[in-house]
Amino acid sequence: MTRSKTVKLEVANKEVTIHAPTVGVIINASESSKNEVAQGAAVAAACCNMTETEIRALDALDFNVIQKVITDFLGQAAQE
Repeated sequence: MTRSKTVKLEVANKEVTIHAPTVGVIINASESSKNEVAQGAAVAAACCNMTETEIRALDALDFNVIQKVITDFLGQAAQE
């Protein structure tokens, strides 16, 4: 089952579909950097089918929307 959610990024003024992260995505992000923000950007890029450069160019408000959805996916997985 693939879980995804489409959200509207207010500052970028576009819709983005965010897919729930896989274990592999999380492992790759943790191996790529010890910096938590950089890890979050890597996970967000993979989950949104965007490049890390595109994620890094987002306004912080839009990035927080994406991070919240990913965090919600992880919370749902923990409850199941």
